[in-house]
Amino acid sequence: MVFHLECQVLPEFLIILCDVQIWENVMKSCEQRGRDLPNLNVITSVDLTEWLRTKESGSETINLGLPSYDMLCTVLHSIKDGSTGLLLGNGVEVDQQNRPQDLLLDWFFHPVLVLKDQMQVLKMTEQEVRFLERSTLFVGSSSATAGADVWDNGAETPRDPMRMAHI
Repeated sequence: MVFHLECQVLPEFLIILCDVQIWENVMKSCEQRGRDLPNLNVITSVDLTEWLRTKESGSETINLGLPSYDMLCTVLHSIKDGSTGLLLGNGVEVDQQNRPQDLLLDWFFHPVLVLKDQMQVLKMTEQEVRFLERSTLFVGSSSATAGADVWDNGAETPRDPMRMAHI
């Protein structure tokens, strides 16, 4: 069941509330995925402790990979369910017609929708999706390489260099 976000006809203070609800949902989703990944032994408690100890630890997996992976999962879920926008974790669909009119949200929302459209056109196989998930989570850090080797999520590296570049 998909619920549509109804914000545009409301007073301005309620539109701000809708913005807050969207960001809150994004943060909760990221937090939940952050809890799931240690349970799957993708990220270790040592990784998290090191990240908490020093925010400048260079842990790209947690600083960049986790939020990027979460957004990728949201986009993939939206594609799978045939959403015209983004399906948030609470079942709310945010699209071009009902999104709050906010500059910050514009900078975030429109590029994500363009990315979603490009991903739909690719018609990726399940193994290619898994490859993209793993590549997104373990974004270029040396410690991430070890994690990427540990996380067997069924990913297959595309053999065609052109296809890999598209993904």
